[in-house]
Amino acid sequence: MTASISVVRRLPPEELYDTQADPHEINNMAQSPEHQATLRRLRHALGKWIAETHDQGATLEPAELVARKGMTKAGTNPQTGYTAETVRTNAPGKAKAFSTGSP
Repeated sequence: MTASISVVRRLPPEELYDTQADPHEINNMAQSPEHQATLRRLRHALGKWIAETHDQGATLEPAELVARKGMTKAGTNPQTGYTAETVRTNAPGKAKAFSTGSP
């Protein structure tokens, strides 16, 4: 029997690389004082893009989903979190009902 070791690398909250000088993205410059203006500019551009495209990144996941670590119940559409039954009830002419797959 062989032993195995699992190592999970936690990513930093922000990453910033000079992909011309550092194509393998080894040196994260996000904490560097001289790159803070660039980070502010990129944060602003991302926030604007999220607002303009209605990207879901602007909304945090529900606490229930976070607690389940993103896992959904069997029969739940992983893209929406809604059950197949909910999708059927939202067909044209049907009453709107939303379900997170919870009992």
